[in-house]
Amino acid sequence: MAVSIRNAEERDLEALRGLLAQGSADLAAALEGDAARALLDESTFVIVTEGIPSGRPLGTITVLMQQETAQTVTGVLTRFATLEVPERAEIAAGLVATAIASLADNLQNCFAEIPSSALWAQAACEQAGFVPCGFLPAKNAGDPRGNAIVYQYLCPPARNARRSHPEVVEGAKDLAVESLRAHRIIEDIGVREDATGYPSECDYTAAPLDLETVATILGARPEQEGEVFAHHQLTSTRLHLPAVPAFLAARDGDRVIGLLGYVHDPTDRRVQITEMLALEGEPLGFLLSRLIEDFGARGDADYLGAIVSARAPRLQKTFDQAGFAPCAYLPAFGMENDRRSDALMMVRLFASYESDPSPMTSAAKSLFVRVDTVFREYGVGAAVIKLLRDLRCFRGLGEGEIRRVARIFSQKLYRPNETIFEQDSTGRELYVVERGEIEARAKDGRVLGKIQNGGVLGEIGFLNGEPRTAGAVAKTATIVRVVARTDFDRLIRREPHLGHIFFKNVALDLAEKLSHTVKSSK
Repeated sequence: MAVSIRNAEERDLEALRGLLAQGSADLAAALEGDAARALLDESTFVIVTEGIPSGRPLGTITVLMQQETAQTVTGVLTRFATLEVPERAEIAAGLVATAIASLADNLQNCFAEIPSSALWAQAACEQAGFVPCGFLPAKNAGDPRGNAIVYQYLCPPARNARRSHPEVVEGAKDLAVESLRAHRIIEDIGVREDATGYPSECDYTAAPLDLETVATILGARPEQEGEVFAHHQLTSTRLHLPAVPAFLAARDGDRVIGLLGYVHDPTDRRVQITEMLALEGEPLGFLLSRLIEDFGARGDADYLGAIVSARAPRLQKTFDQAGFAPCAYLPAFGMENDRRSDALMMVRLFASYESDPSPMTSAAKSLFVRVDTVFREYGVGAAVIKLLRDLRCFRGLGEGEIRRVARIFSQKLYRPNETIFEQDSTGRELYVVERGEIEARAKDGRVLGKIQNGGVLGEIGFLNGEPRTAGAVAKTATIVRVVARTDFDRLIRREPHLGHIFFKNVALDLAEKLSHTVKSSK
């Protein structure tokens, strides 16, 4: 089939609407009137492929252009659609290559979020030099929700302006290394094992903030490096139509001490954080927890996302503790003064996660498998996480830390009257009763106490390896969760903060039990 590629015109709007909304009544309705005309606004570069001699549009692609500084421009590849014709792969490759070539003199880098089900679009991007950097689960509404592969096209000027040696939290390292390797950039990732998140429980109040006050605050703020990045794809809907951020303020009395900006897309039921700013104190963890509580209670969002600077490990840790997981790593993503910083895409799901069976390119599949493993572990460990979250020994840990603890617990089943361990035996395992009842017994068979759902036993042996002070026998059919001290030690060597909180809680709990025993004996 003979085709030509040209700039889109006003006469193409109806055909563009049809291409973008094919198969989706919701998207077709969203592209009426002003929304349709916004497809050709002055900040976009839109091209179409048309058949020769029919003149029928067969495909389209848009690059949204965002001026970062006088010298730097970032593009977002979007509104990518073709008709399902035999020449689809050829049409798609031509569109991507033409778009990049047309903008080569101005572009620093370009990004795309390609549906994981669109193998043709993934192949077209990779053929034009885009590199897969991550996988975004449940990004777009649907049944099931649609997943996306994150792609990046990095131009030499952006690569040369990249700040070296970023610092990320432990859970993001492997993803970052794979992305840098794919870009042929030295794998210079540093891991901040000692990073602690901003506190979420504070004596502040949270309330919406009007845009006029926000503009005043942002205009007067001191010059500082940003920790959360926002580009076109963050502040618009799936079709990248204009959207206005909302803002949440943290107040200490009458003073605004921090703000968080976000965009809520009700069609796709997702929220993207676009701004986080502390004016004084440490309100960022508080604001993030309030945003999560708000949308969790309202039930009108399935997906929460943010792009965090790879030079902000403390904020990364804050998102991690709030249940966000790293899903993509973007080298030289955002401008900070005269240099470009890498960025980490982090996602939290309110929706249940379903693994993606779609055929993908081999490069995209590699990133998918890494992120898929994390989210499947999150789903499998939900019951354990709920169990551990309520235990005193894990009080004060963030959700991300609880998840990592849950992964090292194994499950054991005991029949009625089955011995779990005997008095004076040695062992360095901690037991948590998930369901059932256990009796603590002396050697002569006397019952010293009962441990039921949510109860803990084996703390002394777990702490110091000394012989058990009592035996343990399942009174009923019982399910317990068990963690070995060796596995726990490996975890806290990577995250010392987690170990500090755990052992402090255990010490306080044992002191309280000892005090109760002394009072009872008197």
